Amino acid sequence: GETKPILRQFTEKYAQSIISDTFQSLLAQRVVCKSCGYSSRSLEEYLELSLAMPSKNQIRELKKGNTSHASDDSDIHSPNSDDGKTGISRFTSGMMSMAKSVLGMNGYSLCLDDCLRAFFSSENLEGDEQYYCEKCKSKQDASKAYSLAHLPEVMCFHLKRFNKTNYSGWGLGSQKNSTLISYPLKGLDLKPYLYKPDPSLLNSDDDERNYSNDSCASTSSTLYDLFAVVRHIGGINGGHYISNCKNPVNEEWYEFDDEFIRHLPASSVPSTSSEAYLLFYAKRSSDEQISGKRDIVEKYLTPSLQRVEETEKKKR
Repeated sequence: GETKPILRQFTEKYAQSIISDTFQSLLAQRVVCKSCGYSSRSLEEYLELSLAMPSKNQIRELKKGNTSHASDDSDIHSPNSDDGKTGISRFTSGMMSMAKSVLGMNGYSLCLDDCLRAFFSSENLEGDEQYYCEKCKSKQDASKAYSLAHLPEVMCFHLKRFNKTNYSGWGLGSQKNSTLISYPLKGLDLKPYLYKPDPSLLNSDDDERNYSNDSCASTSSTLYDLFAVVRHIGGINGGHYISNCKNPVNEEWYEFDDEFIRHLPASSVPSTSSEAYLLFYAKRSSDEQISGKRDIVEKYLTPSLQRVEETEKKKR
């Protein structure tokens, strides 16, 4: 029978609510056997992308053009490393490293593109992580990489600022990473991370042809503009969340801190932060699409806002 294009399958399955219509992204995972070259693909759905914060060594490797995931440049958090240090010395070193991370004093900063390049870089599957190749009928070394098969109206990035450590014996099983990260307020381009079909398979592979037909590069914008940031202030054992959000009607920014709201001048909207935890980007759209989105917001949210206002009036 006819094979439905990937994006049509996705739309039929997930386009059922304002949440999935707005936030659902689709990732294509491609695994390539290093022995025979066999390629397998699968699709995964996400409401947000969780981005690890790459180490200095990973950034260096990515900038060199080495797209494979680099190993961490430090084993300071491993109490079993054979470095000649005593347990107390290792603990002290670990505490110093953790303190620097929490205070944003670890000697380097990141940009959002560093995190994206690390996420979408190729990962080697070797040793215990070997991949079972359907063509070879055995486990083989392979490479695995993700790419974007469908871009949502709103892309949410979750920055993984909470890391596990090996110092749980001292009650310190995790730490907050306060590395400074910069992110664009306008013009984030996700085109470099879109799914790229293999030209050699387009004539012989229906799935590859369907993936190609669903490419969003030519049918929708790949540019996104920031409209909200959620910041976490505090440490691993407690803290507080503050949001900076842009009003889509008047294009002005506001800070939301519990019941306190204040206007943010354009010059005060941060594009670099050691506290940014969630980043929300809206796809650039035509005026008609924007108008349609406002209609949807009014349809879903206006009744809820009216109920909130009525409840507040009764309390008074």
